[in-house]
Amino acid sequence: PPPTLAPAPRDGSAAWRMFYEGVSARNTHAVGLATSVDGLTWERANGGLPVFEPSADEGAWDARAVGSPHVVRDGLDADAPLLMFYAGNGNGESKAGAIGLAISDDEGLSWRRVKHGE
Repeated sequence: PPPTLAPAPRDGSAAWRMFYEGVSARNTHAVGLATSVDGLTWERANGGLPVFEPSADEGAWDARAVGSPHVVRDGLDADAPLLMFYAGNGNGESKAGAIGLAISDDEGLSWRRVKHGE
C-alpha cells in the first residue's frame, strides 16, 4: 500500500511526515514514520523503529500485523490529535483482517488504540 502523507507537525520541525507500512526480517508488519523538509529527502523518525506495532495481547484482533496507515488530524485546530485508521490481522482461528483506529497526541511518535465503543 502507498504511504500516507500527514499534516505538518505543530512545532514546525518538518514540512512533511510520511507514515508507511514496513515489514521486519521476522515478517512482522508495523507502521513507521519518516520526515522531510523538502519532500525529496526522507529520514526515518524514532531511530528507524516502528511508531505503531501489532498488539502485545496475543488474543487481540491486531496481534499479528498492522499496516496500511491513513493519518488525518482530528479537526481543523492545529493542536488537535492525529487519528490513524489502520488495517490489522490477529492470531485467532479466522485470522480475519479488520480496520482499527488509533490516536496520537505527540504528532505520531506514539499511538493509543481506540477500543470498540470508546
